[in-house]
Amino acid sequence: MADGDQSLGVVRAILWISAAGVVVYSVAYIGGLRLSQGVPDCGRQLQVAQLPSSLWTAMAAALGAWGIGRRRRWGLLMAMAAASASLYIGLLDITFDVRNDIYRMPWRDLAPELFANAVCTLLPLYLIQAVLRAPAWE
Repeated sequence: MADGDQSLGVVRAILWISAAGVVVYSVAYIGGLRLSQGVPDCGRQLQVAQLPSSLWTAMAAALGAWGIGRRRRWGLLMAMAAASASLYIGLLDITFDVRNDIYRMPWRDLAPELFANAVCTLLPLYLIQAVLRAPAWE
């Protein structure tokens, strides 16, 4: 297995996990799950408003993983779409948190926010650089 194929295997795994994770979290959030207790009510409204874009991210991630598994160029395109959508949501969330002093919350309330923001910014950057190094399939 070539080095590019190995990194695409990791990309596929990340995309499948991301797709499943976004769907599970969205359903749990609608069902009442709240990981950060100190977030203002407008933050909850933002979370609900982000549901369509989060579900788009999950769909793009699943299509990307499937397409990469089939060695199709559109799989790489969908992986980029999922990564860029996730990066956008992550940066939007960080901006919201800064403007609403979320980062001054107690550590137990802040930890889920920091984890989510790190995942939504660092993971897409990894996906983007891996896809850019991917082989160009016929």
